[in-house]
Amino acid sequence: MSAFPPRVVVGRLAAPVDRRAFVRPLVLAVVACVAASVVRWIETATGADTLVAMSPEASRTFLGAIAGTMVTATIVVFWVRGLIVSTHAGRVPNRILSDYLADRYQQWVMGTMVGAFTFSAVGMVALSVGGAEAEADAAGGLVVVVAAILSVGALLIIVQSIDSGVRAMHEERLLRRVLESAFEVIERDYPEHEDGPDRVGDPPPIDRSRARVVRSTEIGWVRAIDEGRLLQELPDGSTCWLESRVGAFVSPATALCHLDGADDLDPGVIEQAFDVVDSRDPHADLALALRNLVDVALGSLIDGTDRTTGREAVAHLGALMRPIIAWDGPARVLTGTDGQCLVRGAEPDFAHFVQEAFEDLGRVSDPLTARYTLSVLDDLIEVADESGRSDRAELLRRRAASVVEQVRTSGATDDEVTLLREQLAG
Repeated sequence: MSAFPPRVVVGRLAAPVDRRAFVRPLVLAVVACVAASVVRWIETATGADTLVAMSPEASRTFLGAIAGTMVTATIVVFWVRGLIVSTHAGRVPNRILSDYLADRYQQWVMGTMVGAFTFSAVGMVALSVGGAEAEADAAGGLVVVVAAILSVGALLIIVQSIDSGVRAMHEERLLRRVLESAFEVIERDYPEHEDGPDRVGDPPPIDRSRARVVRSTEIGWVRAIDEGRLLQELPDGSTCWLESRVGAFVSPATALCHLDGADDLDPGVIEQAFDVVDSRDPHADLALALRNLVDVALGSLIDGTDRTTGREAVAHLGALMRPIIAWDGPARVLTGTDGQCLVRGAEPDFAHFVQEAFEDLGRVSDPLTARYTLSVLDDLIEVADESGRSDRAELLRRRAASVVEQVRTSGATDDEVTLLREQLAG
């Protein structure tokens, strides 16, 4: 018998569905269906079906050709998009490429082609309604004209979308998207100043031997924690010590939090404040955005196929670390209006971010990349000194020294090591 609750197992094997991927094309398909009906009604009511001198059979043939062209064009667009993605699959993590495939503009492009196909198909059906006795009134000149205009416009959009798709997959744009998603998290969760009555310096002591543990009943990644709801649900004078954080993986064995002074509180109320999903979200998880940049750098530097992209990823990594150095980050302790206390006990500190950013890059030991990494670290050390963060500056200096040591032990020449040491000292 499985130890997992039934609701954990059932429904967890299917991939998550992005409903927006088919809602937008569906909207345009419905609009096209209505438009085709309206255009057909207008031409039959006003006699505009004589706008183009075509027989009913020729009109249906023309509309059928347009519908077939849209199907073929859709297949070509999918093939091109797949080809673009496959060329980057070896060096860029799939989680970054999947964000590209969910692009809203590309979904509207697909919707335009679906709309042109739907208009032509509905137009053909409308021309066939009424039987042989209505054949003389079914020329469909206006429907043909509108369908032709829509098809030409759709084909032009397809050409433009292929060009924009290729440009969107440039390494610089991929890195920029990752960096922008990280900045969104920093601006929301890592304010430069967070003052107020809810900010407390040190967390209150908690006796874990008698504290109540609330464990997850789901499997997945924490995308968000409703801390305001947690504070509201806690009894007066109680403490909730969070053992999980945004971006953490949880299972039925994972402790979400410890509760002190809340023995009567329903654990389900606490768990409802944790939004657990099937995959990590870089727009909510700063550590994931940082790891994405590291993985791009490693994928390009280790195999040596594209060191330029790898070094640009290191530069973007430095840009991401700058605000983390200067800002305090979220308050570790929050207090409610009735003496409730919420402790963010699992939030990563600055040393964790430095390790995540530069530990794996130590495996890349060529002197040129090392000089590039030292240049980024020098800039971060300067930011730390200017911000009065001497402890963080010292941590970064030790990391820079380890970069030089890694190159020295990898078999670099004495001249190369000397240059790196001079750069470190300067």
